[in-house]
Amino acid sequence: MPRRIDIELTSALADGSWTWRAAGARNPKGVVDASVLPDGAKVGDELKVEIEQGLDGIDILSVVHGRRKSERDLLELLPAEENFQAVIETRAKRDRSDRPGGRDGKPGGRRDGRRRDGDGRGDGRDGRGDGL
Repeated sequence: MPRRIDIELTSALADGSWTWRAAGARNPKGVVDASVLPDGAKVGDELKVEIEQGLDGIDILSVVHGRRKSERDLLELLPAEENFQAVIETRAKRDRSDRPGGRDGKPGGRRDGRRRDGDGRGDGRDGRGDGL
């Protein structure tokens, strides 16, 4: 199954082929035929290629073009015809009784911190059944 990697051309051989290495590697990894490479290829060019790895090594199938950057990287700002006016948002204050859980804002709605679940005795047990 083919996959894509970045390679760097390291040298041109007399028979018209090129040696290559993985981009950033130290040593050459293999040889590629010049017919696969684009015109004007030179030593040091980094290319994205489609490869197939077999028992004999890595075969370069084709050169693929990665995403190209657009020529215009600048965003043009147009002058405003009107003066800028900021939008200010003021939120209404909430009363303590509007909070979820009752007047004090606690989930159980009790001021003394005891829970209302269980048998309703309100003895402060946490519902684990150990009595503490």
